Amino acid sequence: MTWSTAAARAVNAGFRTFGRSATYTPAGGDPIAVTVIVKTPEGDLSGIGLGARRIGRVADVRSSEVASPAEGDTLTIGEESFIVRGAAPDAERLAWSLDLDPA
Repeated sequence: MTWSTAAARAVNAGFRTFGRSATYTPAGGDPIAVTVIVKTPEGDLSGIGLGARRIGRVADVRSSEVASPAEGDTLTIGEESFIVRGAAPDAERLAWSLDLDPA
């Protein structure tokens, strides 16, 4: 088994175990049913003089489901909708980590 095959199997197993159903809608495009893994990391705003912490929202989505996420696209998880602020691929380009803002 190659490294790429093993990595893809591991990513898919993670999404099967921890994933939630969601809808990804590209700006001006049609909605796509996807599976996401939602995370809520803390963001430190003290470096910009606010002395506060921001709770952010991040969701991982497989690149096989969303090939090119872009700023301004929408992700809906249950009753919550978010605007994609940015996206970064993982090392193997198997998943995107989406930085989200509430819609």
